[in-house]
Amino acid sequence: MLESILRVLTPILPYVPPIAALIATAAFILSCIALYTTASVARAQLYLELRNRFTEINNQLPRKPPGPKDYHDKTWHPKPDKDEDKEAFAKLERYWYHTFDEWLTTKVLPPWPFRRLWDVFFERAAFEGLKNVPIRYVLYRMIRDNRTSFSGHSKQFEQDLTALYKDCRRKDDPPTIFHGFDKPAVEATAEKL
Repeated sequence: MLESILRVLTPILPYVPPIAALIATAAFILSCIALYTTASVARAQLYLELRNRFTEINNQLPRKPPGPKDYHDKTWHPKPDKDEDKEAFAKLERYWYHTFDEWLTTKVLPPWPFRRLWDVFFERAAFEGLKNVPIRYVLYRMIRDNRTSFSGHSKQFEQDLTALYKDCRRKDDPPTIFHGFDKPAVEATAEKL
């Protein structure tokens, strides 16, 4: 009986490895397609979640009207310890914590498949925030006053934002991300306001 089975299988045996290789190749291709599809869905979901959270934070940023301060005001340097600025400073801090989350999740943690989100969208969005002096000043204070470590990534986050600012800034923008913020004149201007 065993001999009859071997006689039947013997002519087929040379074809088994190539057939197995074809099946393995097809399985690999299908798994790559599934991985790409899953990554695309995850990327879209992450983008939508981050944008939804940004919209919530953006709607709370200080604006004139209704508030007395506006995050577009180039002369305003909000102080975390000044009573009239505490609430606005906290809102601008939330902006930076959110920007950090965008940076960390799309550029640092799992660079693939989310890196494209940073390159295509979030990098430019971060620069748009850097164009506003009060927003930059709050970041400066967060880093210089050790208000946060950005989960141990403070230096890397600052370096990436500094490089981004340097690459994207316009001619009339300050030369560096924190230009002039450490000067007494800035402190005096902030005290007058």
